Amino acid sequence: MLTAKKDRSITVKNNGTELTLIENGYLHFSKNYSLKEISTCRHAVQAAFRKEFPRSNRAYLMTALK
Repeated sequence: MLTAKKDRSITVKNNGTELTLIENGYLHFSKNYSLKEISTCRHAVQAAFRKEFPRSNRAYLMTALK
């Protein structure tokens, strides 16, 4: 997910057992979450979205398949 200005982004990668959340913008970090605890994963993605896009009403969603 990217902001309209494309200066901040959130990347979510799913490899089947783990979810990797990468934030580039206000914070720059990467963290892994186990998919066994789906509520923790969902909360982490929602918190990252609120943090990186606090006032944005437009966001770009890009998907990449490997």
